[in-house]
Amino acid sequence: MKKTLVFYFLIFSFCLNAQTFDEVKACELKYQNCLDSGLDMKTCAITFYNEADVLLNLSYKKLKNQLNASQKRKLQNEQRNWLKKRDKYFEEAFEEAKNDNGGSTLSEDFKMMYFDKKAEFVIERVKELLSKIK
Repeated sequence: MKKTLVFYFLIFSFCLNAQTFDEVKACELKYQNCLDSGLDMKTCAITFYNEADVLLNLSYKKLKNQLNASQKRKLQNEQRNWLKKRDKYFEEAFEEAKNDNGGSTLSEDFKMMYFDKKAEFVIERVKELLSKIK
């Protein structure tokens, strides 16, 4: 148990500072390795989603700091629109994961699938933002 917590802490700590494509790829690889271990895949997916959310915030702030006032307003509007799409996607992902698990939202498989879908959606946005950073 202690080793598992240390492992997740190290993954999370490494990914917190990720602001390049290589570092995002490294986080994705760590996630895949965690899944491949076959141990507590739900926790792997939840951890990866949390990391993706942190990466999103870091990437957004880094990009925003490089922009002038009108570009910042444009980015803020773009982000608001993305958040609406995200919320809709998360609702759809919830239903899809629920249906794939016989209507249950209590199973470990449901949680793993749902958080995996959420993380992948957020990671794609991180990559979009990173591609705009100079």
